[in-house]
Amino acid sequence: MQKVTLEQLIALNREISALSAAGLPLEEGLLRASEELSGPSSDLARRLAERIERGADLETAIQAEEDPLPQTYQAVVRAGLQSGNLASAIQGYSEAAARLAELRRVAGLASLYPLFLLVVAWLLFLFTISAVLPRFDWLGVNDQSWVNHLHFLRLSAGAPVSWAIAIIPPMVLLASVYVWWRRSAHASDAGRSSWLNWIPGLLRIHRLSCQAGFSELLRLFIEQRLPLPDALPLAADASGLATDSSAAHDLAAQLCNGKPLTGDLESFHGLPPQVRLALLSPRGPEGIVDGLHHAAEDYRQRALAWTHAVSIY
Repeated sequence: MQKVTLEQLIALNREISALSAAGLPLEEGLLRASEELSGPSSDLARRLAERIERGADLETAIQAEEDPLPQTYQAVVRAGLQSGNLASAIQGYSEAAARLAELRRVAGLASLYPLFLLVVAWLLFLFTISAVLPRFDWLGVNDQSWVNHLHFLRLSAGAPVSWAIAIIPPMVLLASVYVWWRRSAHASDAGRSSWLNWIPGLLRIHRLSCQAGFSELLRLFIEQRLPLPDALPLAADASGLATDSSAAHDLAAQLCNGKPLTGDLESFHGLPPQVRLALLSPRGPEGIVDGLHHAAEDYRQRALAWTHAVSIY
């Protein structure tokens, strides 16, 4: 069974949101949507319609999927059904998912330039070993022990092994990035790209992108009246940043144990700075939602700006 991508889930969500807002039966609308959509999203719409037609609600129909949809999506649907405002909840998730898809595209574009530099640096290194150093025999450079250890990398027409060593590392690198790009398109894998952090410039972009996703999803959960101890770990896990996720889980556990939300809690300081400010808003849930919206937009703009800087320099 082919996985549903983030873009396909967004398209399906828009159909569900429109059906719910219009008060139309979900099963009929989803069957109609399955004819308009294509690929995995069409199959998903048809399966959901069949389950709902047999008496299941939307939450149960989603949970019955063999390839589970993101926990964040299931939580949004649950919160929307409980609050009686499913259309708004689904629309909010679609907007948040669209921003995640944009940040995924940004991260992919930002990785191209550093990857190009790495491949060029590798080829220049091989050229130096093969063509430059041999010209300086008279200086005794080639008698150095570290140069002798690199003789196997010298490219020559009669040494296929050396050519394989020259070609394989760039190919493996590019193939790994391609696999990441395809996997990150899946709705269930959105946001999980931390292994690319070693590429120069991407660490900051990834962190800002994760913080934007965390802020946006937390805002959506709180707006749908999901309890904060439940919303924190869900939003943090979906963001893909391990440090934020650990702090969010610890803070949620402390809140469940009856501790008040204050700036004195140690786990509280593990959250992104602007999220901390939003959660301490004196205006209550409305102020928290506004603060998280501002935080998400700020982190997103900073990620875009950093991406622009990386692409230039």
